[in-house]
Amino acid sequence: MDGAGVYNVTYSSNDTLPVVGTTAKYTCTEGYTALNSTTRHCNSTLSWDVTEPTCIQVECNSSMDIENGFYSLTTPNLSSYVFGSVLQFHCDAGYNLVGDAALECLSTGRWNATLPTCMPVDCGNISTPSTALVNYSNSTTFQNQAHIQCKAGFIISGSSVLTCNEKGVWEPTLPNCNAISKPLSTFSLFQY
Repeated sequence: MDGAGVYNVTYSSNDTLPVVGTTAKYTCTEGYTALNSTTRHCNSTLSWDVTEPTCIQVECNSSMDIENGFYSLTTPNLSSYVFGSVLQFHCDAGYNLVGDAALECLSTGRWNATLPTCMPVDCGNISTPSTALVNYSNSTTFQNQAHIQCKAGFIISGSSVLTCNEKGVWEPTLPNCNAISKPLSTFSLFQY
């Protein structure tokens, strides 16, 4: 957008018509920046030495993609990265947003906060009974696995592999470690 409506002008003289030596200073309105000179001088031929400045909308950094997430524009009638636009950030299932969920493009051409991140949900450590051991494949976060083993003298009942789901819950449910029962020996059955 050029010209009227996006800048203010002040003159060094009180005359309504330019006179030799008059200086015109242009200031772009908030959210706009000048592409060329913001000062003009009236020369001896009663014409300005340069053209009026062109003020364009301030734009913020457009590299707004986040890993394991996305954003949407929440300000209608504005392109994604100009002054006044607001981006709302969301994370994919299994991830939590860390940082500000909404960023606004300021008149300085900077976002009002740093880019948020999406961190995997954490299922936490599994509370196992004293008869079981747990080994984690990598960590206790989304999509990682826990391997359950029973200690000597016990047998597993249920799945030995649990996976951290998108809600931060281990699934399927924790298996049981049941004591192995010893069969009665033939000798003990026939003793009198």
